[in-house]
Amino acid sequence: GRKVFTPGIEKAAAFISDEMKKIGLQPLGENKEFYQSFTHKEKKLMNVVGILPGKGKKNELVIFSAHYDHIGIEKNSKITE
Repeated sequence: GRKVFTPGIEKAAAFISDEMKKIGLQPLGENKEFYQSFTHKEKKLMNVVGILPGKGKKNELVIFSAHYDHIGIEKNSKITE
């Protein structure tokens, strides 16, 4: 899994950022990075966000973002609907 505040979460963010760059997405904002940092419980976290500018309309864009932290699968978990 990629639990928050672990090296795995940072590796996942770097992987996602690299993939966004490879497929031609652009960073959101002026910092030229795909990361949007924020603080939670006095620790730094980040979102990874890329944009695809519109071709037909100048002010339209598509935003790509995902929930990428994950704590794994519990062996004895039960799924209910």
